Amino acid sequence: MKKFISAVTSLCMTATLAGAAVPAVINAADASKGMYIAAYAQSGTEYASQGTAVKVDASAGDVVVPIAVYLDEATADTQALNATFTLTGPAAGASGIKFAYVDAAADYFDSAKTFTSSSGADFSIAQAPVFSGAYDDEFGEYTVNGTFNYAATDKMDGAGAEYAYGAVGWMVTSDNYWLGSKSDDFPVAVFDVTIPKGTADGDYAINFITFNTDSTGKKNNPSNLIELEGTRYCEDNGNLTLQGMTITVGDGGGEETSTSTTTTTTTTTTNGGEGTTTTTTVGGG
Repeated sequence: MKKFISAVTSLCMTATLAGAAVPAVINAADASKGMYIAAYAQSGTEYASQGTAVKVDASAGDVVVPIAVYLDEATADTQALNATFTLTGPAAGASGIKFAYVDAAADYFDSAKTFTSSSGADFSIAQAPVFSGAYDDEFGEYTVNGTFNYAATDKMDGAGAEYAYGAVGWMVTSDNYWLGSKSDDFPVAVFDVTIPKGTADGDYAINFITFNTDSTGKKNNPSNLIELEGTRYCEDNGNLTLQGMTITVGDGGGEETSTSTTTTTTTTTTNGGEGTTTTTTVGGG
């Protein structure tokens, strides 16, 4: 148990996940799990149904595209996860595109919106409901399960992210139970992507970016990670799949982008006893 907790809490560059309780009873682990990024399907915007390939016109004004990180698993046994992602694309436009995270505890919609839980009960809230939670139809209460940490910055040097960077960390506060009938009926987290007016036409990819969050290099704690007691899902173990998305501005074109994620550790240097620095290059844009 101690090993499990230390691995998750060491994801310090993106989230501090300490302080959450870990369930004592664990279901059988999935052979593999996954995470993907797509348009936020319950946003109510014109982009909601466009999935992993969104098209926008930024010629008339700023455009906000709500996107979401989704968990793809068959068994509701995930105890903690961490997801990190970044934007790539034509430099003329990529530097102006921004991410903003949506706090699961805060209102997101202008007014209450109706959703349906796994029990078939309808509930209305102004929050953006997340994948692990519950609705008590007797008391009319929606409950978020888990502790969240977020990041949204213009870049992240330590991750090798030249442009907009986002991250979410989550850990259970009780047994993991899905709010919907599947793990991805509701997102892990929602982010708003702002494309400024006049952004250069092109294909802008939003892909997962994997790097070692232990800056000393003594431990390998990948930034994209799903854990439960006794099982770790990550790219190194070959049991974690990651899929990104593309936002096409105008007629598209520009630099080639990809929704696949490839990570390559290019250099590891020791700086005069100050620890180990790892530089990671991410393919796809």
